[in-house]
Amino acid sequence: MKIRILPLPFFMGLTVLFISTVFKIQHWAGGQLMFLGGSMQESVFTVLMFTEIINSKKATTKTKAQWGVVYSILAIVALLFLRGLPLLLFIFAAGITYLTVGRKKFHSHKRKPEHVYLDSVDV
Repeated sequence: MKIRILPLPFFMGLTVLFISTVFKIQHWAGGQLMFLGGSMQESVFTVLMFTEIINSKKATTKTKAQWGVVYSILAIVALLFLRGLPLLLFIFAAGITYLTVGRKKFHSHKRKPEHVYLDSVDV
């Protein structure tokens, strides 16, 4: 069984970012630290995503370059010009777009069916 690890840091980071945004809006203590932690989780997601793109055997070099450049430029622009909730929504939209559309271009999720026959079981 293969564990899908890429969505985990994305959704964990997004959850922490959302909670930290609520903390910052309410002026509660710890909001800034939580925001830093959520940003670090999103950074882990970005590194894993780029690793997946670079190591893909299914996609062409052109497709790899397009996804890498577009995601990098959009992330930099978002960090420079968006703050708080708009940044959170942008990260959500970009991550979901990659997880639902982009991963299909880099992964083939076809698995060979495993057949278990009772004749082949040693007792």
